[in-house]
Amino acid sequence: MNELILIMIMLASVAYISQPYWRKRVVVNSNSINGHMIDLIDKRDCLLAQIKELEFDHEVGKVSAEDFAEINARYRTATINILRRIDSMSGSNPTQKLEKELRKLRTQRENGMRFCSQCGHSVGRQSHFCPDCGQRLPK
Repeated sequence: MNELILIMIMLASVAYISQPYWRKRVVVNSNSINGHMIDLIDKRDCLLAQIKELEFDHEVGKVSAEDFAEINARYRTATINILRRIDSMSGSNPTQKLEKELRKLRTQRENGMRFCSQCGHSVGRQSHFCPDCGQRLPK
């Protein structure tokens, strides 16, 4: 009887431990846009980590100033290129986003909106207090 219980416990343990091998694996197609984006983000993170490590090594004295300048410039150029590719793939242009936000703020100002100097929340022209933070507004 004890042997049967021991065998059942062992089988349950083996089944529990081997459970991850039974699951379906998710394969990311690197030819797809999402897969390519993931690769670019991984490269960006790796380069940023290398820059940080290079700066530390230079501060400690492991890397000479000449080598630091050369390697740092190479890493930063590669990082900038990858960031540009990420921006172009995501369809987001920081300048366009900023212009859109400025247009929105100008429209609000032209329509009689003003903003709290404390928190930046939009406030109606007739308001005396900010509805978000409670700051008294100038007249």
